[in-house]
Amino acid sequence: MPDRARAVAEAGAAARAALTAIEDRLGKGSCPIVTGGGTGSLQLDVGEGAWNELQPGSYAFSDADYARNLASDGIPDGGRVWKHSLFLACTVMSRTGDPGEAPEESGAAGGLVALVGGDGDGGRRRPSGRVVLDVGLKATSADSGPPVVWSVRGWGPLDPRLGALQSGQVQLSDEHCQLFAPAMGEEEEAVARAKGGEAAVEEAVLAGLPEVGQVIWMVPGHVDPTFNHHDHVILVNKKEAGTGAAAGAGAGAGAGDETDGGAGHEQTRDGTVMWSVEQVVEVDARSPGY
Repeated sequence: MPDRARAVAEAGAAARAALTAIEDRLGKGSCPIVTGGGTGSLQLDVGEGAWNELQPGSYAFSDADYARNLASDGIPDGGRVWKHSLFLACTVMSRTGDPGEAPEESGAAGGLVALVGGDGDGGRRRPSGRVVLDVGLKATSADSGPPVVWSVRGWGPLDPRLGALQSGQVQLSDEHCQLFAPAMGEEEEAVARAKGGEAAVEEAVLAGLPEVGQVIWMVPGHVDPTFNHHDHVILVNKKEAGTGAAAGAGAGAGAGDETDGGAGHEQTRDGTVMWSVEQVVEVDARSPGY
């Protein structure tokens, strides 16, 4: 926040200097509109007072990059100031559970890799899992980071299976997105191995992942170019438990409302909230933004 405030102050000083130079040459009132600013600096721009027109745009949808910005209290915004209202509806195509190496084992192994070191661990491969989604770089921009698994009220999802995926690694290819869950905890792993060995560990890993066919809503890393990838926007509304279909199966952008603690996912473990499709809107123009 201090760096952003400094940058806004410098931009404001430059705008005032430019206005003064124009009016000195062309007369008072010759430049009636002084425009600038944006979503990320709007609160500071208003206080700076150098502009009589401000240009916020992304606030209408917000994105994961804006959510990482520090708010005035020094805590990442997380959607508190600018609510998330545009999402990628991503379907789980496959999921994989890797039981890892037992503590006494060592050596090379294939599959998913989740290495932890220290405490006598020896760098062994720990149990971990991943899911593959049907959305990639052809559907979302990654110039400000990858998309993030969405949930309401900051970043705490209703479905606990999605919580781990929020903190795990994200990898994008042209047409797919891989979400890697963090490695299983040592205590949970020990319990599973004692219960049934490698098979029980793999079963425990898979139990912590979303099901194939489940729709996961993700917040784009950068909403402007992501919006420009799509031909249609699916408008959805929150619906009470068990009373209708959810929004947007398959890849696509969905615009919604994250008020009242509803869940932005087609399926939740307790089924408390669903979404209904209200309208499909065609994007009838292409632009550098939206």
